[in-house]
Amino acid sequence: MTKKKDLLLDKVPKAAKERLLKDKTKLVEAHYKGNDKEAYSRMQFSRLYKGYDYLENFMLVRGYIQHKYNIQIQLLEQILYLAPKNFFCMEDFWEISSLHYTYKKIDTLIKLGYVSIASKGENKQKHLYTVTAKSRNICQEMHEMLSGETPIPTTSLTNSEYKTDNLKAKIIQKLNVKEKPKTVKLLWARKI
Repeated sequence: MTKKKDLLLDKVPKAAKERLLKDKTKLVEAHYKGNDKEAYSRMQFSRLYKGYDYLENFMLVRGYIQHKYNIQIQLLEQILYLAPKNFFCMEDFWEISSLHYTYKKIDTLIKLGYVSIASKGENKQKHLYTVTAKSRNICQEMHEMLSGETPIPTTSLTNSEYKTDNLKAKIIQKLNVKEKPKTVKLLWARKI
């Protein structure tokens, strides 16, 4: 195997890696919006913990994403868990579905359009799965907002009858004009 293929396979869980090797699947690195470098590589994520400011706006971004895509927190967490794996087997899915999640069956996620079958096996347990473009878009949008690369919209909060929504809108407006820390700018796909 080539060094690049080894690096790509290191990001894939063990069971899915074995399946990919058995099927002699060709692995190609996907690039973010035409850039030569992947937007959120493992190396960039490792920098995440140097500055604890990446997740400081999670509650605001999570609320927006849930409202925009009309998804529950349990589903959002499952998508965020599965998306970085690129490919996964039922064994990987069972790890998280055993944690009392609403979406315990892979068929439900397939019907909802968040997961698809990447390669058919003998049965459901032998299939190789991947998240859909819909799921990747949710993750990408969330990462871009958390890193401050794109502003957090306030359209769903302004002119709300709830006082908390109006307070959140004011906080978001302040955050959107605030200078972003260097530790967070390191995560940006579009370098400035």
